[in-house]
Amino acid sequence: MSETITFDKTHYYNTLKPGISLTAILHQGQESVECEARLDTGSSYCIFKRAYGELLGRDIENTIAENIATVTGSFKATSSHCHDRSLGYSLRSNSVFRGG
Repeated sequence: MSETITFDKTHYYNTLKPGISLTAILHQGQESVECEARLDTGSSYCIFKRAYGELLGRDIENTIAENIATVTGSFKATSSHCHDRSLGYSLRSNSVFRGG
């Protein structure tokens, strides 16, 4: 038995670049920042550069960091719940910012 999935939106991205790129807007409190993000459907976290966390008012340096492991290695990051907007959708995510 086959199933069909349909979507009411189409997102076009540059197929010559690695990954699926899209524009994301991160919100925390009254602060927001727009950034280019890559979609990774297998990731447990939304990983962003440290600078984006700082623009949202996060004190990256003085926040307890956790070790995030990936298939290519690991890095220190601080986690935070943010509201993300992308492709017209808004959701609460567990975002991590590198550094800490």
